[in-house]
Amino acid sequence: MIEVQSKGEKFTGEKERVYVGTERLIVALRDRRDELQNNPDAYVFGTASGFRQQDFHNVWHRLFKLAGLDFGRHNGLVWHTLRHEFCSRTAENTGDPVVAQELARHKDLRTTQGYLHARRARVLAGAVSLDRSRRIATDAAAGG
Repeated sequence: MIEVQSKGEKFTGEKERVYVGTERLIVALRDRRDELQNNPDAYVFGTASGFRQQDFHNVWHRLFKLAGLDFGRHNGLVWHTLRHEFCSRTAENTGDPVVAQELARHKDLRTTQGYLHARRARVLAGAVSLDRSRRIATDAAAGG
């Protein structure tokens, strides 16, 4: 795990913010920290030289193009889609929407719920499971 403090964020010490990432992410963040060591005011997710990133629009477009994704509002794929994906997969993988709420840094679980979307395959699997349970209960009640 790695602890990160956002620029301009004030901590009271009451709530620690810990961000969890893959080993690859942790290595990349440590490398970036080493690159910017001579500039304590540099932004980790800023420009190459550590200045504040003014516009993520072009950066996201370049990343989507590199990934070979057809993006844009016309087909429902914009950078904010990643936030929905993150919250949905976190809740799915942990089985706990409160974990997704904490990691997304939402104050209210209702906000997180707006970001949660079940995959069609999981919905279908849930329906099949309910049908099996109903059949078992019906068979047991019939004495079979």
